[in-house]
Amino acid sequence: PADQLLQAFLPFMPYISMHLFGSSHLPDYLAEFPVLFYHEMGLEQFLPVTQTIIADYCENGGNIFVSGAYVATDLWDNGDVNETDKRFANEILHYTWRTGQASVSGQVKPAASPFPAFDTLHVEYHNTLNENCYAVESPDGIEPFGKGSYTIQRYGENNIGAGIFYRGQRYNTCILGYPFETIKTEKQRNELMNAIYHLSTKQ
Repeated sequence: PADQLLQAFLPFMPYISMHLFGSSHLPDYLAEFPVLFYHEMGLEQFLPVTQTIIADYCENGGNIFVSGAYVATDLWDNGDVNETDKRFANEILHYTWRTGQASVSGQVKPAASPFPAFDTLHVEYHNTLNENCYAVESPDGIEPFGKGSYTIQRYGENNIGAGIFYRGQRYNTCILGYPFETIKTEKQRNELMNAIYHLSTKQ
């Protein structure tokens, strides 16, 4: 179900997982798309080759949407902290780590930001065992980093940041501390993806 969901967005936004970053043709392929969706699965997914390709893509005007439960924990709290990894998150993707295991409710609410497209988007994601999707037991709490980056979502029970959007001069980024495909309803997924895509491609 998760793969089928992500396939629906491919005509507009390529879904790239880590194993594809070894391809020498990937930069040329990505250049054809205005927004890249990178799904971070598990730890150690922002490897050096991944960071280089994403950074080049963004610096050349590409916009990126990243989601995953370890988008920050992977870089800040994995037992082998690397300053280069943290700079990549801070200076390219424009977010920083606040905490792991940020929520147990599975509920996300909009935060006040300069981006009204997110103002009414409440989200529930799968956080318990179910027949439709894997459960997110340990989402990340993240915060914006640098000028132009803002919190757009918070976890329902504690106001810890769940998502950020960065509006830059050359590119935009959206980072979520929980996996996008675990959102429970098609309506909520479509509304959130449409908001991210249209805001990312808006001049």
